[in-house]
Amino acid sequence: MRKAAVVPGAAVSVISETRGVTFPTTSGSTGDFIITNIPGDTYTISVSMNGFKQVERKGVLVVAGDRVAVGNITLEVGRTDTVEVTSQAPLLQTQTGDRSSTVAEEAVRQVPTFSQGTAFYQAALLAPASIRSTRETAV
Repeated sequence: MRKAAVVPGAAVSVISETRGVTFPTTSGSTGDFIITNIPGDTYTISVSMNGFKQVERKGVLVVAGDRVAVGNITLEVGRTDTVEVTSQAPLLQTQTGDRSSTVAEEAVRQVPTFSQGTAFYQAALLAPASIRSTRETAV
C-alpha cells in the first residue's frame, strides 16, 4: 500500500543543463518550492531527502519571466539511489495568463523612434503572438 504525503524540508536543486549553474532551495511546509529570477534555459530538477530515493526530472524548459509548474515529484522510501525520470509530458505554465518574450536588439533598433511619430509600445508587437488592437484606445 502506497501512501502519498508532502515532504517538507527536501533538498531541491535546479541545475542548468547548458551552463551547469545550480539554484538550491528546500521544499516548504506544503512540499512546494519556488526559485525566482532564474535565466531562461533547460534545467534538471533534483530532489532528495534522507530515507528517500533521489529523483531527477530532466528537460524542464524555463522561459524568462514565466512561471513553471513541474507537478508532483514523487519520492520513494528507500536507499538513496538516484531515480531518473526520462519521459514526461511537456510542462505548461497554467497558474496565470502571464507570458514573456525576448526580442532581439536588432529588431528593436528597426522600430521607428518617437521622433517619427511612433509610440514605443509598438515595440511590443515584435513579440510572438502579439496583435494590434483594432479598437481606438485613449492613452
